[in-house]
Amino acid sequence: MNNNKLFIRFVIVLLVVALGLFVFRLEFILGNVENTDVYKDYNSKDGKTSDKYSSVSNTNNEKYLFIYNPGEEISVKIKENLSIVFSSIKKKVDYKVNTDNNFSFKGYKCVIIDFQYLYKFKFFNELFQYVKNGGTVIFAVTPETYNGLEGISREVGIYEYREITNIKGIKLTNDLIFKGNGVSNPNAEISSIQAQVDKNCTIHAVSENNRPIIWEKSLGNGKILFTNGDLFQYKKYRGLFVGLLSKIKSGFIYPIMNMKLNFIDDFPCPIPEGYNKKIYSEYGRNTSDFYTEIWWPTMLKSAKNYDAKYSTYYIESYNDLVNGNFDKARSKENRDILFKLGYEVIKNGGEIGLHGYNHEPLFSNEKIKDVESEYKIWPSQEKMVQALEEVSNYLKSVFPNYKFRSYVPPSNIIDKKGKEALKKVFPDIKVIASVLEGDSDKDDVHCVQEFSRDYQGVLSIPRFSSGYGYTEEKKFDIYNGIMAYGVFSHFVHPDDVLDTERSEGMNWEKMSTEYNKMMKDVYTNFDWLNSMTISNGGIELSKYLDSDIAFEYNDNSINGYCKNFKGTMYYILRSDKKITKTNNCDFKEIDNKFYLIKVKDCEFKLEME
Repeated sequence: MNNNKLFIRFVIVLLVVALGLFVFRLEFILGNVENTDVYKDYNSKDGKTSDKYSSVSNTNNEKYLFIYNPGEEISVKIKENLSIVFSSIKKKVDYKVNTDNNFSFKGYKCVIIDFQYLYKFKFFNELFQYVKNGGTVIFAVTPETYNGLEGISREVGIYEYREITNIKGIKLTNDLIFKGNGVSNPNAEISSIQAQVDKNCTIHAVSENNRPIIWEKSLGNGKILFTNGDLFQYKKYRGLFVGLLSKIKSGFIYPIMNMKLNFIDDFPCPIPEGYNKKIYSEYGRNTSDFYTEIWWPTMLKSAKNYDAKYSTYYIESYNDLVNGNFDKARSKENRDILFKLGYEVIKNGGEIGLHGYNHEPLFSNEKIKDVESEYKIWPSQEKMVQALEEVSNYLKSVFPNYKFRSYVPPSNIIDKKGKEALKKVFPDIKVIASVLEGDSDKDDVHCVQEFSRDYQGVLSIPRFSSGYGYTEEKKFDIYNGIMAYGVFSHFVHPDDVLDTERSEGMNWEKMSTEYNKMMKDVYTNFDWLNSMTISNGGIELSKYLDSDIAFEYNDNSINGYCKNFKGTMYYILRSDKKITKTNNCDFKEIDNKFYLIKVKDCEFKLEME
């Protein structure tokens, strides 16, 4: 009898010790999940500037002339879009109006023509002489077919033409952008001339019905690059424009960020209870088990196979509260999800950012009803702050030493008051990631971004693409983004699989196949992209924004002189010549005539033959 009592006591002691060890281990894990403030380290670094930067920069060794018409709406839109491209790639541009009475093309690396009414420009003879002497001209928009085109059509490679009509689709027919041969956007709508071009022209892009859209013609010692369309008013074609610049005869080099960013919005998140008929019929699991046992392992496997690190965005609740008792969203189930899945995100090299208390955008204007009638308006900034404080407190209860350092606005919508509330509660947030393009030119609701930094030091990192399906248009957008910025930036939602519209009618097996197809394509064709989470992406963007570069071109070499160099930088070079020797940099050929240049100091040199 006494032996039985001793045994029972022994078992109880063992259970208590085991429970204590479990709790200790749990608290140890919770207390040791933290993320370093990488921005603090970056901001403490002193940038290096080459002694030759100022002198080379002031000699205007590389300068562009952009001629536009402020009276043409399309011309203004294209100028606004392409001026951002020039600024991003650190190129100096002189902007002149097409009706100016004095033009000199001497000393310019390239001249861009951005106007449709050609008769107003009186210097085409001088312009074509500039080309014959070795210059490059880019026509960035379709000209009108009357009052001017007849006088220059042969010089630009057109031997027959009719009026402008609207057509669909664009397909690249060669290497205008790296790995771009055959890439297409079948949904593109283009206004272009019905043109027949000379046989000696190199056609870079055609429409769905094979109308020439972009072509190249040699003229004397130089070349003309002609755009038969209105593409360059849109951000999604920036990569094509950089591709045109890269065709400049003397070679072309420009900075990129070199980063691959994979986002999962609404994750970790409260998982719907019960069963989804579609999910249960295919997997025999309730919704919660599907996400933890099927969806998430599939996403992790994809990341492992194709070198991805997930930046995920936590949401505490899917209630629609904008007032009242915000902590009512708390539950043991939600806490367990945040701990289990959040810990797995971090353990697998990922990062957790903030999506929101709920999915009501931090927006205080009735205009939001134009996007979604069911959205609620926050009654005050104070209520936004209270909701965000609830998320902050909840995160601390699970991961006391972890800080949100980035934010994705619900539905990519946030206004000034929302940003102020966010900054007040989460001063450690250094990046807001939204979208590059809105629903239209007049979209004043969505948070449409450029790669930039605001006056408070908060960085903007837009996403170029989204969803699981890998369409031709999505591939086109991805390739353009990589060409323009050296950036892959893509987001998905876990609940896309439950939404008929967002799943595009596919089941999870098909969705995951499509997603892996995209991931494999990017991994295979752009294996040089550096995979990272959003915080390190913010550092790459900071280096990109904070530095400047001046190039010195010689017959068989390019010298680069950096300003405020704060660590490894990347550049893309397109050249007909082979690189034979380098100083302070490494190179990798990433496509025919395209090179990735990894720069390790504020001065570097490329020798070619």
